[in-house]
Amino acid sequence: MKKYVTDINNKRYFEEDYAHSINTYDENVKVYKSKTISFFSGIGGALTQASTVNYKLLSSYSKNKLINLYFKDLKYRYIRLPIGSCDFSPVTYDYLKGFKFDINKDNEYIIPLLDEIKDFKISYIASPWSPPKRWKYPIINRLRRTCYRRYAKYLIKYLDYYNKYGINIDFLSIQNEPYAYQKWESCLWSTRRQKLFINKYMIPYLNKNNMNASIMLHDHNKKDLLKKIDKLYEPNNKISSIGFHWYDGSYFDELNKVHNKYPNLLLIESEMSCGYSPYVEKEWIKDAELYANEIIGNINSGMNIFVDWNLLLDEQGGPNHKNNFVKAPIIRKDEDIIVTPIYHYLKHISLHQEQLVHQISSDKLKIIATNKDDKYIITVLNDSDEDINFNIKNMVKDTINKHTIITYVI
Repeated sequence: MKKYVTDINNKRYFEEDYAHSINTYDENVKVYKSKTISFFSGIGGALTQASTVNYKLLSSYSKNKLINLYFKDLKYRYIRLPIGSCDFSPVTYDYLKGFKFDINKDNEYIIPLLDEIKDFKISYIASPWSPPKRWKYPIINRLRRTCYRRYAKYLIKYLDYYNKYGINIDFLSIQNEPYAYQKWESCLWSTRRQKLFINKYMIPYLNKNNMNASIMLHDHNKKDLLKKIDKLYEPNNKISSIGFHWYDGSYFDELNKVHNKYPNLLLIESEMSCGYSPYVEKEWIKDAELYANEIIGNINSGMNIFVDWNLLLDEQGGPNHKNNFVKAPIIRKDEDIIVTPIYHYLKHISLHQEQLVHQISSDKLKIIATNKDDKYIITVLNDSDEDINFNIKNMVKDTINKHTIITYVI
C-alpha cells in the first residue's frame, strides 16, 4: 500500500509515507465495494485569455514547468475554451469584423498556450460568454430572435476553425451562465429559448456540417438544476452532458437527483474558483479544502468530469477587465510560478481519474473510494480542527492530522 500526504501546515506536499496501525477509532468508514455510483473520467482547467497573457510573461523554464505540472503530473484531460472574450480577457472582443468572421484575436490570446498543449490527449469544452453585441437587445441583454440562425452559423464557424487547426471540440455549451446578467460579457437565455435554439438551430447545423461536438446543457450553478434540466432536455444523440458551476452552493443532493434521473448524460463541473485574496500559503489552505469538499461531494453524487477555472493568473488574480479577480491553482510572480495548496489538493483528486466510484459512509471525514483493475484508491480529507483516528474496514487503519488530505493506493 502506498500513502501520499499533503499537510501544508507541516510543509508536506504529496509526500509518500506509510499507514500507522492503530487500535482505537474515532471514525469507522464503510466502503460498499459492490455499489458503484459512476465513472470518474478526469480533471482539467480553463485556458482563458488571462492564462495566456500570464504564460507569455514566464521564463522558458517556468513555462515548461507549468506544462509539466498540469499535463504530466496532474494529467489534465479536459480543457475549457472561451468562445470570444470573457471577464478574464484584457479586452472585450467577438469574431465579427464588419460582416466577416474573424478569429484573429484568438491567435493572440488563446493559441500561444494552446500550441504548447495540443499534442497531449485532451478533450475540449467550449463556451461563449456572449453573442456579438450587435445581435443582442442592448438593455435586456438577450439575443435577438431574428439572429438565432446566424448565431448558430457563427458557432459552427468557430468549431470549424479549431477543427482545421487540429483541435476537435467535444462539448459545446451555447452560453456560460445563461441566467445571470453580469457586468462582464453575458447574455440571458430562458430555458424555453435555449431549448428552441439548441433543437431547431444548433443540432441541425452540427449534423449538416458533420461536427463531432455535442451539446452541454445548462453551464450554470446547481441550485434548481433538476427543474432546469427537466425543461431543457429533449432526447437527442447530440446532447451528451450537463455542465454546472458551484458559485451558489454545493447542492450535492440536487446533483444526485439529476444523476439518477438522467444517467445517460455526463455531469461536468465546468467551472470553479475561489474569491481573490493576496497569496499567503497557510491562508489558502481553506480554499484548497473548499475545492476538495466540492469535488469529493460531487464525485460521490455522480459527477464524471471536473474542470477548474483559469490555468494561470497573476498575484492580483487577473488580468480581468472588470476587476473580477479570483484564485488559481498556480499563480505567476514575475517570470516564475507559485504552486498553491489548491494545486496540491488537486493532485490527490487526479489519482482517481478513469476509476469506478464506490459508495461510502463516513460522518467525520470526506472520502472518495475508487477502483480499477482490482486496485483501490482512497482519498481522505480532514478539514476539521482535530486529528482523527479512522478505520476503513479491511483496508486502512490510520491517523489523519487536522487540515490534511491523504490518498492511499491499495
